[in-house]
Amino acid sequence: MPTVETTPLRIELRRTIAAPPERVFAAWTTEALLRAFICPGRPGGARVTIDARLGGRFHIDMLGEEEGQVWPHDGEYLEFDPPRRLRFTWVSLACPAEVGSQVSIDFSAKGGGTEIVLVHERLATAKDVDGHTKGWTAIFDQLAAVV
Repeated sequence: MPTVETTPLRIELRRTIAAPPERVFAAWTTEALLRAFICPGRPGGARVTIDARLGGRFHIDMLGEEEGQVWPHDGEYLEFDPPRRLRFTWVSLACPAEVGSQVSIDFSAKGGGTEIVLVHERLATAKDVDGHTKGWTAIFDQLAAVV
């Protein structure tokens, strides 16, 4: 279970995963691997297109349990420093572009694995903080199974 810290309109999650930073970073920047863990509660339940580079963009369709349910997410890589750091915009129905939501993920070697620190900032409401905390926590659980 990741350690979770929330402050108004911001989430910080920490988790150590038993894989090297290079492998964990690659999971976030390789379409097939990202597809396997990025849809909370539904491993493999996403369509993913990424241009993994500084200034590159990504599109993720998280697919729901019911036919036709799709939650689109888009973003642009603002920092791309393998295997240490990613920072990107996060635009979705819950995080419209005008809110300016951003996610940063830091990867550091720790105890034979990788400590991941994910910070999601500029969320619009307390409800968004709660929903995204649950979503990112589930994604971390699924990531651990992939790497």
